[in-house]
Amino acid sequence: MSFYDVIIVGGGASGFFCAANLLSGNKNLNVLILEKSPKVLSKVRVSGGGRCNVTHAVSSIDELVNSYPRGGKKLRKLFNEFSTDDTIKWFSKRGVKLKTEVDGRMFPVTDSSETIIDCLLFQAKNAVVKTKERVIRLQSANNGWEVTTEKATYQSSVVYFAPGGFPKNEQYDFLSNLELKVVPPVPSLFTFNVPKSSFKDLMGISVDLGSVKLAGTKLEASGPVLVTHWGFSGPAALKLSSIGAREIYQKGYSGDLLINWTSYISEAEFSKAFSESLEEQRKKLSKNFRFGNIPSRLLERLMELSDVDPEKPIGEWSKKIRNRLFENIFRCKVTFSGKTTFKDEFVTAGGIALNEVNLDKMESKKHEGLFFGGEILDVDAVTGGFNFQFAWASAYVASKAILSKL
Repeated sequence: MSFYDVIIVGGGASGFFCAANLLSGNKNLNVLILEKSPKVLSKVRVSGGGRCNVTHAVSSIDELVNSYPRGGKKLRKLFNEFSTDDTIKWFSKRGVKLKTEVDGRMFPVTDSSETIIDCLLFQAKNAVVKTKERVIRLQSANNGWEVTTEKATYQSSVVYFAPGGFPKNEQYDFLSNLELKVVPPVPSLFTFNVPKSSFKDLMGISVDLGSVKLAGTKLEASGPVLVTHWGFSGPAALKLSSIGAREIYQKGYSGDLLINWTSYISEAEFSKAFSESLEEQRKKLSKNFRFGNIPSRLLERLMELSDVDPEKPIGEWSKKIRNRLFENIFRCKVTFSGKTTFKDEFVTAGGIALNEVNLDKMESKKHEGLFFGGEILDVDAVTGGFNFQFAWASAYVASKAILSKL
């Protein structure tokens, strides 16, 4: 039976970041990384369309913690220990420069996830990496830990458990001997399927800033809204799926969305701008009506749905027609049925409950020498690099605590 100083379960972002920081602190450590799939760092590779959304440019810790529907303020101390600025500095020190895009997302200047992967692999080059090693048992033994995979059993003083999220509750069964509370997982970060969408043929059209609300609730998210051939996506839809993950799950992934195709949050402000726009264009034919930054093809479809006669002057619209178009622009009602998740970028809400973990160290409260990080915990964030930020921060804090223990 092979012995290692530290066994890391999970060859993803958090696992490799932990290994990199452990070996930076003590290059003589004997570290083993166990990954269940054939390849390591798979999510890093596909993140951000292959560019890797490393983190997010935020102005404060408050803004950062508010981006985590599950976790939130409990993560304040963790992010004070390792913030987004620390992430930027960590990669910069190792030759990887990051850039900030208009929406705050941060990517390597190379626009390639391979840059991040190469960095992590190099920093953890002294670790032993074994792929196709699915862990089936984890138990304390001989003042340390035994980790059993489908191929072998390994021993260590410390385990860092960061295998990623498990989408099914039964996948946590092999941890039952540890008596850890698990919050049942449900999907987060998904797009909305609208089988009878009136916008299907407009796939690819988007507005730069709009909002999507779950009808009958206060759940709403703003950002770009994208029309797809299956329904609606874009950052606003993904954010809504994150903050409303459990509510949408309870609704059986069906219900109504209210889409605001404009940047106006206040109905009064929108009403004023809409009325002024109609008055300014009253002599134009309806087919030539333009409003804000709404793409012309999308606006034409919204007018069709509002029964606007394209050859009629705008000044001759009836109050009924005006009200219909008002509603379709400001809170366009669409019925969704189902969701689309992207397998390689799958994110779950749920996992090992945070009250099981000492967040100052990321160590189990019940089991000494067992540390957790990344998506296995009941922490998830809105889209934009925040899930990776938690992966880096939890790994960094755990690595410090592990180094002090060994």
